[in-house]
Amino acid sequence: MRVVSTLARAGVALLVGLLVLAVLRWPPVWARPLVDVRALSLAGPAVILAVVAALTGRARARRPVRPLLIGLGAALVALAVLVALRPPAGLAATVSDPRGPIGASPVGAIDAAGPDLRHLPSAASTCARRVRASTVGGRADAARLPSPSTAASC
Repeated sequence: MRVVSTLARAGVALLVGLLVLAVLRWPPVWARPLVDVRALSLAGPAVILAVVAALTGRARARRPVRPLLIGLGAALVALAVLVALRPPAGLAATVSDPRGPIGASPVGAIDAAGPDLRHLPSAASTCARRVRASTVGGRADAARLPSPSTAASC
């Protein structure tokens, strides 16, 4: 019974790890794990193995909690150090007009609304109009882009 319990617990641990990989493929994470697994096909065997592990288990002696708390504290300190040392993440917003880039915001969150961009210089917007080339007198009139002053009429 002891071997069955050990194998069932190991199977539960493996299936729960694979379930985590499968769930991380869903939005908003969209991870691409090395192992292509589906969550629904793993749920049933995980429950069955958990029941087998519970039925074949036995009472165990209490273990000290202090080493676990020390390990948890060390992991939290290491995580805090890594977060403090990491560079800024995100995307930079760039403002440009037909002449080229005229300003950029620092790297940050992907969310960018109008008030967040007020410190950047304004750009003259232009739009392209579809103009048919007509042949008058044997020559074709070229399509023209409006100037920035007439862009509001687009």
